[in-house]
Amino acid sequence: MFAFCADGSAGLAVVDVSTPASPTEVASVPLPLGAFAFGVAVSGRYVYVASGESGLRVMDIDDLASPVDVGYFETPTSRAK
Repeated sequence: MFAFCADGSAGLAVVDVSTPASPTEVASVPLPLGAFAFGVAVSGRYVYVASGESGLRVMDIDDLASPVDVGYFETPTSRAK
């Protein structure tokens, strides 16, 4: 079992929570310089990372040990930069 955490300026953290008493980070995906992860949503093999002024990042988590940043959506705030 895994949890996906918005980890601020560090980006996305993938955490193995199969042993609740000792969760372990198994992977992380950094965001572009200056971006900040505020929240995440998961649907199937994708994680969506809300990144405020840096828009919405789309990450493929098919391989949990090596997630890949595969897409980006500019939100109105990210376009205003």
